Amino acid sequence: MSAPSVPRSSKAVEPAAAAVSDLTIDVGESSVLSRVSLSLARGEILGLVGETGSGKTTLGLALLGHCRTGMRVTAGSVAVGEQDMLHCSEGDLRARRGSLISYVPQDPGASLDPGYRLGPQLDELLAVHGLGDRKARRARAARLLGEVDLPSDVRFLRRYPHELSGGQQQRFALAMAFANQPAVVVLDEPTTGLDVATQARIIETIRTLRSEHGTAMVFVSHDLELLLEVADRLAVMYAGRIVETGTVADLAQSARHPYALGLLAAVPRAEGEHRLVGIPGQSPPPRAHRVGCDFAPRCPYVEDRCRAEIPDLREVAPGHAARCLRVEEVARLHRAAPLVKLERRASAVVAPVARVEVERAAHGRVEVLDDVTVTLPPGTCVALVGESGSGKTTLARCLAGLHTDYRGVVEYDGAPIAAAAGRRPVAVRQAIQYVFQNPYSSLNPRRRIGDIVAQPGRTFLGLDARAARGRAVEALARMELGEQYAARYPHELSGGERQRVAIARALMAEPRVLICDEVTSALDVSVQASIVNLLADLQRDSEMAMLFITHDLQLVRMIAQSIVVLSAGRVVEEGTREEVLHNPQDPYTKSLLAAKAG
Repeated sequence: MSAPSVPRSSKAVEPAAAAVSDLTIDVGESSVLSRVSLSLARGEILGLVGETGSGKTTLGLALLGHCRTGMRVTAGSVAVGEQDMLHCSEGDLRARRGSLISYVPQDPGASLDPGYRLGPQLDELLAVHGLGDRKARRARAARLLGEVDLPSDVRFLRRYPHELSGGQQQRFALAMAFANQPAVVVLDEPTTGLDVATQARIIETIRTLRSEHGTAMVFVSHDLELLLEVADRLAVMYAGRIVETGTVADLAQSARHPYALGLLAAVPRAEGEHRLVGIPGQSPPPRAHRVGCDFAPRCPYVEDRCRAEIPDLREVAPGHAARCLRVEEVARLHRAAPLVKLERRASAVVAPVARVEVERAAHGRVEVLDDVTVTLPPGTCVALVGESGSGKTTLARCLAGLHTDYRGVVEYDGAPIAAAAGRRPVAVRQAIQYVFQNPYSSLNPRRRIGDIVAQPGRTFLGLDARAARGRAVEALARMELGEQYAARYPHELSGGERQRVAIARALMAEPRVLICDEVTSALDVSVQASIVNLLADLQRDSEMAMLFITHDLQLVRMIAQSIVVLSAGRVVEEGTREEVLHNPQDPYTKSLLAAKAG
């Protein structure tokens, strides 16, 4: 774990960069945040971690004086420096956003104007906040882009956002956020979906900007392992409350709340020879009337009083607090759950269920794959790893029949099949299912979740509407989504919830080949553990083959039998999991493993 470069001695005397006091945010009659308090020192990185729906993003947006549609602040205060963010005019709020506090969204591509070149977007931001003349703004823009390791030449500034990779978009979003030297920056999942090398560069950029500007940061993430590396302090959230807070060392070495302990247990381990450990049960929805501890239904240490009394946040050591009635006993009773060995299928020579051989694939004039072959035996998982732009998704789309600009062959059950999915038999379309990295764009926004998940049951399995809906509810339950989700629309779900819906829909078709394109990137560690275990069980029990595209090399250890490493459209290394991870031969593979090790 890298040591943060923050002058610790100054924190006790300097005023807080931001402070939240007893903040309550409601939707309807229910509370999304309940009496949340925290402070942020100058130059400090505070990590907010918790499951989907815990209130992380709601709290992060509240720092900017913003509530999402339907929500309202009913109590408490939010201050950045000495500025009140909740009781000021719209004009004052607009002036403070971007200069006093700024925001880096999870999807920077969605926050950049697609019809506006990069240079004018950055220049407009500087001009709106009153930074000098055009010459001064150009100088500041050049310095900002240099700090985030992006070029500042005219050719780059004339690009449009879609002409940048995901990592470049994220670094440009960071430059925009730091443009006016704000006191606080809220980072909302800034590395989700990025490959390990790009993620490492983004983290290094964040550290550099913190060091250069002394900016305080709130780092919202579901990736506990990442926050343990980059943050100074952590606040663990559950059901709209902070349940534990302390330094990274406090949480990593002596977590005291049962939920925090469960999250730590769910983090994939380097040895990779055991099943992941999830937290049983589901997070509760927002509730109007709360009785007892919110975590009680899932807690291994629950007692009757836990169901009747709402615990306070109690200090267990200087700067370390936990919201648990049995906090002292939990520390004594907790023992790490015994590791369950993974059941590995004995290797055997069997005919593959699918095979994709691409001599050349292109996007227009740009060649993206060159002489790549991947074979998928039944009941096994092949992990496809590599940096953004290496060709992983293009190869997967060739297999699924969604990319046809290639020379080569795709085989199913030993026979060639058409390049385009629309020309393939229904049985083949059923057999090969795809879970996309961005589930929001693959879910019909006008249809309810129950109908979306039920559709493959009607189309491929011949079920009537009632039977298909019943199967859809079962599929959602396997993804740890209750029956109430069936009546919702995609926009009412978080990114992690939408991803689980997409997986449930794919599994409804009972596929023989499942393509998973970064399907865990938006999931918190506990849900990730449950989903990965489910996929591993299906792979073993139903003879389903998987192509698992991921940037998380720890997950590769948990689920894959073999690994294919792509770089610039070529296979640079392939072999069994043990061969590639424990004895890599190619320098590129070694660099990916080194980036993950940090």
